[in-house]
Amino acid sequence: MGELSDDLTALHTERLAAHAVAAAPVWLWSTDATRLLWANPAGAAVLGAQTFASLAQSRFDPRDQMVAQVARLGATLYPSGTTVLHRLRGFGAPLGRALLCACTRVAVAGRGAVLVVAQEPAGPRLSFAERVRRLCSSYPYAVAGFGPEGRMVAANAAASSLMSEASEIGAVVPTELSGAALRAGTAVGETAHGPVEIVRVGERDETVLLVRLPPGLAASPPAEPEVVTPPAPPEPPEEVAEAAEIASESAPEPPPAEAAVSSDEPAAASAEPPPVAADEAAWQADADDEVTGTPDEISGPRDRAETPLLRIEVPQGDRRFPLRFVWQMDAEGRFTLGSDEFTEVIGPRVALALGRPWHEIAEALGLDPDGRVIRAVETHDTWSGITVSFPVDGSEDRLDVELSGLPVYDRNRNYLGYRGFGVCRDVGRLAEVGRFRRAPLFTTAEPPARRSTDRPDPAGPRDAAQAAAATPENVVRFPARS
Repeated sequence: MGELSDDLTALHTERLAAHAVAAAPVWLWSTDATRLLWANPAGAAVLGAQTFASLAQSRFDPRDQMVAQVARLGATLYPSGTTVLHRLRGFGAPLGRALLCACTRVAVAGRGAVLVVAQEPAGPRLSFAERVRRLCSSYPYAVAGFGPEGRMVAANAAASSLMSEASEIGAVVPTELSGAALRAGTAVGETAHGPVEIVRVGERDETVLLVRLPPGLAASPPAEPEVVTPPAPPEPPEEVAEAAEIASESAPEPPPAEAAVSSDEPAAASAEPPPVAADEAAWQADADDEVTGTPDEISGPRDRAETPLLRIEVPQGDRRFPLRFVWQMDAEGRFTLGSDEFTEVIGPRVALALGRPWHEIAEALGLDPDGRVIRAVETHDTWSGITVSFPVDGSEDRLDVELSGLPVYDRNRNYLGYRGFGVCRDVGRLAEVGRFRRAPLFTTAEPPARRSTDRPDPAGPRDAAQAAAATPENVVRFPARS
């Protein structure tokens, strides 16, 4: 498994613990997006997996649309941990739509990572108990999840075999230890069966105590009934022995040995049940593990690397609806976009001008000659309906965009900036820009006709074959100076 998947260390990070059993998908990516460091059960389900452990060793294709978006986020997000809203494609949203996500650059286990938290439902719907079960099944050792009241919500196969008939946390963990975990978030202690580790995950009504059970629980099986051998009867007198011999000779022969064995089989079956259920549970628990050393006909993680798990082909037809996007502005007025789609429309050269204070961007791009946005921002109040004009890279056209903004404050009412939305309603011009963006960069065409300003060949016209033979392959002819 991955470095963040082998133990409960990743859940010591409060941001991950809060989302561990959430219904909304959450992913923790490496900054280059080629590796998935962690995902909650809902996030793993979006990628077609039961648990994040089955994806920990996968390498994602950098050319995939989903991976490329996260890689761009890793290069552009603020290292300070500021959360930015982005609409991402290929993350379980309905076909043709982008999923609104809160994206943050974080540090987990001493490394940089990109945390992506979906802000709207996506992927298959999982019940609370199923999410807890899948989280427990992500670990190779015995892990069980208990509610704050102490009752078990779900457990993996290893924990179920250790817990036996017990369903209360008090059967394996002292009350003081579980109470400490509820208050502090984590707790480690000793029990009569060995050391235990407890991590609090989830929030509010979906709070769970995740307990790593001690392996010593298996060393204390229920006591088996002791078999007492009765004492041998005293030797009978000679007369009695002779009478017994005569009686045994006249008695019918006992049934064959096979019959005796068959009569003993039910007793053996009741004393030692067949390990069918245990085998099935072990198979289900290991179903998502990586298979090594198997024949070529058995598909493994290599197939998943060659064929991306999730690739949604977005229709490339002309746009028929307005383009909406999100934007942010910090307390110093630096303006950034939270939409790759709108960035693609305006082009990379125009997008490079963003990320600076609004008044500098507006002056460089001619967005708001009247200064209405800067006056609205200075009010630190909600505003809407201000139209600005964005240029388009590679074109003389401009796109009218309507902006709306909402001020952001911290809990002490300190001003942090703005978050808002933009909408471009000029569908016809958006469609024209889209066709321009999809046009091939290089085309094969006939050479252009000779212009009137070109100098004629003094040797007279020659055919193409003669011209090609006369010109070396590594020489590019330039028109002579007039």
